[in-house]
Amino acid sequence: MLITTCGEDKQSFTVALAVKANGEKLPPKVIFKGVRQLRINVPPRMQVSVHKKGWMDEKGIYLFISFCDVSNY
Repeated sequence: MLITTCGEDKQSFTVALAVKANGEKLPPKVIFKGVRQLRINVPPRMQVSVHKKGWMDEKGIYLFISFCDVSNY
């Protein structure tokens, strides 16, 4: 059986979920694999970004912490 696709079958993304020590849930961070900025509407409590390899690096962690306004990390 021959299956034809448009080439988007290898797209992936990462979702980072975090909780503070007091049990408060932090907003999710979604990281898409790619190099172009996304043109989508994102809810205000969610952070969406793009990374070349689709994962969170050190810079991404610092951006996530500043986005969540975590003062005691």
